[in-house]
Amino acid sequence: MDCWRKDHIVSSRVVSWLEALLDLGGSKVGQVFEELDHEFIVSFLRHEIRVYDLSVTEPPEEPEGHFYGTPDGFYVVDVLSSSHGSTIDRLILALYERSMVLGRRVMMGVSWDVGPETEEAAYRFHAARMSDLGFVEQYEALSMYQPLDPRLVRIGDGSGPDFLDPLVTAKTRAFLPQEWVETIHTERLFFSQALKQLSPSEQNVVLRHLLYLLNCALSAEAIDLSEASEVRPIIESTLGHLSMGLEYVARAAIASSAVISQEEGAAVSLQKQSSALVEKAGETLCQVSLRRLFQVGYGLTSHLCRLGRMLVLHGVTTLIPKEDPASLLEPALSRALRLLLRIKRRPMIAIEAKTQADDNERPFR
Repeated sequence: MDCWRKDHIVSSRVVSWLEALLDLGGSKVGQVFEELDHEFIVSFLRHEIRVYDLSVTEPPEEPEGHFYGTPDGFYVVDVLSSSHGSTIDRLILALYERSMVLGRRVMMGVSWDVGPETEEAAYRFHAARMSDLGFVEQYEALSMYQPLDPRLVRIGDGSGPDFLDPLVTAKTRAFLPQEWVETIHTERLFFSQALKQLSPSEQNVVLRHLLYLLNCALSAEAIDLSEASEVRPIIESTLGHLSMGLEYVARAAIASSAVISQEEGAAVSLQKQSSALVEKAGETLCQVSLRRLFQVGYGLTSHLCRLGRMLVLHGVTTLIPKEDPASLLEPALSRALRLLLRIKRRPMIAIEAKTQADDNERPFR
């Protein structure tokens, strides 16, 4: 997972892991490389070495880096890197120590490598393995940002979690990193309030589905999972859009049920209305997929951004759009619109503009 960025192998990442493996001993390196896809190994090494089969050709007089003769005497390897050439030398030795067959197979693969086609095959295997672990391939994950018509998402649409699936309802708790748990259970998050309406076993099922949704978001944004500063905003934004979609669908369900008449509704306290909304949201979590709820929330913010651009385009907010898109608005609204217009790709941020000097940005929620 750590050695890929989108559909390309990052050699520096591979070297970091390789050095850690070599510190554990050559046998460990051999064991790991026996289990890795051959295409991945070749795709990595073809940028690091040139392999000359002595039965076919002679190596040049001068190496690009330094020459290394394989233990079987069949190949001469030109190790290209000057910064981590010794690491590559140790790798080749470890492969041959593990098995002569393994070493020769790798050297032959690099010498006959066809280039991009090998890396493409390695990526296909990588994507399949990651999918088995619950990490969706990036281009597939991007489909989560396809907005849905909120009128088509409702309680009872058949998309909710399967609470009878033994693989999902296992007693083992859904694994979530601690910093994610702290974000998920933030009181101001509507999703967190709704989650408390469920039983522990139901919460576990929903959290498993949530983990999959968060993995999709991180994959879609090609986030480096080792960088907490990159991960947290995506987690918060995904939870924020999920909360908005959940609240929207729950409110729509209450409105359509027409249980409370207009006269009765006027007499019901705001606190009771809020309690009824949270209770309905808990029911929604059990009957509508988290992905669809996220898409509803994301669609709402996408629509808001489009409306903002439309106001500027038609001169509603300004007479001088190139200089100032919000020249006709009062300060608080003008700051909000300017921040909204900064969003060029996916609307991940909202605006906190409580005071004249406050231009802070935060994830939509």
